[in-house]
Amino acid sequence: MLSKPPPYFCGIDLGTTNSTVSVIRLESDDPMKKLETRPIYQRDENYRFNKTTEYLPSCIYFDLDNRRVFTGKYAKSIYASGNKPMQTIRSVKTRIGGESLIEVPKINNIEDVQYIDIVQCSALFLKTVRQSLKDQFNQEIDEAVITVPAAFNTDERQATKNAALLAGFRKVEILDEPTATLLYYLNSGGDFLLNDSVNDGYKLVYDIGGGTLDVSIARVLEDSSGDLETDIVARSPRMDLGGDDFDQYLAAYFLSEFEKARKSIEDRTKEDQSQIIARIVSQAEKEKIEMNEAIKQKLHNPRRLETYKRYVDFEVVSGMYIQDLTVTKKILDEIYSDLVSTEIIKPVEQTLKYAELQKEQISEVIITGGMSGYYAVEESLTRFMGANTKLIPIDSVASVSKGAAIHHYNLYYEKLKKIKLKDRMSDDTYIKVGNEFKMFFPRTTEPNTTGTFEYVVPEDGLAEFSVFLYYGINDKPDNLTKLAGKFFPLKQRLKKDQSIHIKWTLDKDKIISIEILELDGKLTIQKDQNYISDEIESNFIQTLEINPV
Repeated sequence: MLSKPPPYFCGIDLGTTNSTVSVIRLESDDPMKKLETRPIYQRDENYRFNKTTEYLPSCIYFDLDNRRVFTGKYAKSIYASGNKPMQTIRSVKTRIGGESLIEVPKINNIEDVQYIDIVQCSALFLKTVRQSLKDQFNQEIDEAVITVPAAFNTDERQATKNAALLAGFRKVEILDEPTATLLYYLNSGGDFLLNDSVNDGYKLVYDIGGGTLDVSIARVLEDSSGDLETDIVARSPRMDLGGDDFDQYLAAYFLSEFEKARKSIEDRTKEDQSQIIARIVSQAEKEKIEMNEAIKQKLHNPRRLETYKRYVDFEVVSGMYIQDLTVTKKILDEIYSDLVSTEIIKPVEQTLKYAELQKEQISEVIITGGMSGYYAVEESLTRFMGANTKLIPIDSVASVSKGAAIHHYNLYYEKLKKIKLKDRMSDDTYIKVGNEFKMFFPRTTEPNTTGTFEYVVPEDGLAEFSVFLYYGINDKPDNLTKLAGKFFPLKQRLKKDQSIHIKWTLDKDKIISIEILELDGKLTIQKDQNYISDEIESNFIQTLEINPV
């Protein structure tokens, strides 16, 4: 338990496509009745300052000429128009924690470029959320629980925390998105099965958003106090798949039709290419959403569904159009065939395998995320799991931020059902020793765990000790992804088979820190540690006005 509770318990779903924020008010005797998703103030498509929208589209428009930045709906409309292709950014979440920098030129002088990293972009979304809460509650909100995909690695989790610190939050905890969904579901009074003698309480959480797909299997049992003993028995590996991919597949179809009568866009300028891609991807997202609504209305009427057609017409660039392009469910199914036939179900199969379970042992499938209501996703899950498995859609917009707010509340009080969580990682963590990859700690390791690794010197004359971590499911180099790394000079050369002992810690946020106990010294490695106040105050984004009124 923490000492002094904040006035509002805040959960933020920092999403690839949209972000939401939910809060619980301190003064409530019934916290669930005070759990609410709050609007995020932003400018709308018509540049009006909107105080009603409950989600923040993950788009940014930089007007560096005037030291302004716009986040949300207005930025998304600028991107969709294709008018400022070099100044607009979308869907940055899945790139956080990497080294990618985005070149953002000024509007009137494209040679004057500012380099923006993904942490800064995420911080701008979080600053928008924080300022919106301040305007609504007339006080600073400086604590929050922020959610991330369960498969996010240590660098991505640390980068998310740094984005929050850069946005002005003082205390931040990281929570996995499927866990947040499960926490909201189990507290929301829904019709769910506990202590099920047939299925042993196994639930599968299928969370597909704009950019990532997470699958978790949890065994949920209710103890004598009414709390929920929840054992995450398996998680899916990292999978960057979501609504953006469906948009891009449909956009690729539009682009191929557009180029049939014209030269390839590769022959155009970089700015023209960016404009065309922005227009086509934005239109693809719009058509995907509208076609999904129409198809779902007709799913129980095969004859109407078979004859349903949609005609796509829009201007791509400079008076050039896609006109009278016919799209049907059959065409969509062909466009998405690769995604639907393997990718949508692949993490479910993997997670069942890791859990050593058969799909018949799953009592419920809880589905959430912005793409969870898409017809192709629902059809694939129903076909794979079978008609006897209950599919439970849960608030696709705000279940994650609501679960995060509940978690924040539970850090201080005992009134809500708690998840006594036995968690695990999505991937194993490896260390490179010479030319080999050794298991550093397995994915079954729970957060808040400390351990040691004995590094055996692979050859004589070691003068520099290299510590490089990787993550993945096996030790084949092609299947591993690099994490933190650092070289340490040694005070004396070491011989083959001498040992260096490494102490590691996996904290509550699943961030790894390492201490090297070598000779008489103690060295520490941790990539991208928390930003300090000087770094926060001097950061470039602090000079920008966000969504000016």
